[in-house]
Amino acid sequence: MTPASVDVVEAASAAGNLDVFLKAATDAGLGETLAQADQITIFAPIDEAFGAVEGLDQIKQDKQQLAQLLKRHAVAKTLMADEIPAGETELQTLSGETITVVNNGGTISVQTPGGTRAMVVQADISGGKGVVHAIDTVLVK
Repeated sequence: MTPASVDVVEAASAAGNLDVFLKAATDAGLGETLAQADQITIFAPIDEAFGAVEGLDQIKQDKQQLAQLLKRHAVAKTLMADEIPAGETELQTLSGETITVVNNGGTISVQTPGGTRAMVVQADISGGKGVVHAIDTVLVK
């Protein structure tokens, strides 16, 4: 666990495998929003996950579209891995969409209504008033 003096973005940066997500958040104008959130859980795709996103270069050119994509990965509450109930839990993201978080005996995954499914590969990267769970897939529709 990281000290409370480190915000969630700084904690994610220290993880070392979330640089593409963090750069995209900065480019979309979300860096400060995520860092200063009162309560936040971010399901941040690892760097390698972005290589599988079709049309990513075009998405990066449209700051609103990029922000919408990234907001799909965050919810306005702090959920440590051991606080995620067994079974399926629906959560509203900052994009206004719903994702389903599944805790199957300690194995945690995240799914969009469109069917994109990501596995949590590193949980509980905490800082400040938030937590980041690194996932293996970008949550596209």
